[in-house]
Amino acid sequence: MAMIRCPRCGFKNPDTATNCAQCRINIQFALEHREEIESQIQAAEQNATMSQQVNEKAENLLVTTTPTIQGKIITEYVGIVSSTVVLGTGFLSELSASLADTFGTRSTSFQDELSVARETALRELKTQAIRRGGDAIVGLDLEYLTIAANMLVVNACGTAVRLSRNDLPNPETL
Repeated sequence: MAMIRCPRCGFKNPDTATNCAQCRINIQFALEHREEIESQIQAAEQNATMSQQVNEKAENLLVTTTPTIQGKIITEYVGIVSSTVVLGTGFLSELSASLADTFGTRSTSFQDELSVARETALRELKTQAIRRGGDAIVGLDLEYLTIAANMLVVNACGTAVRLSRNDLPNPETL
């Protein structure tokens, strides 16, 4: 039996197939628009590579609550970056918090939720700074709020800055 390779995902389909068995695209459409599909695939791969590079850079981005960075020269203020994360706590977290309140103990369920929200907000903040060309974030401000009884809000805000090229950290020393 003759087979036809899907231009989108590469799966080998019987030549009588209308749609690809793997990615479900109409094979005739895919063949007619092969160049456009290949261009979209290439663009998606480039975006994935760029996102990975931004995430790796974000891990090492310097963030401080102070307006300056000791020993570093800020050459440009790129702009304000902010991130808001809203998390629902769920019934079990609230029950655990109620018990902790009753017995005067710590509510680790809420602490864990707040930690997740804070880390997510900081990661998004760093990503924004990098995408805008920043080397660091100064003046970090974190705010914790509750909306209704079961929603936690963490808002992170700071100023993305560029540092003197001589002041940038060497990734090998981090």
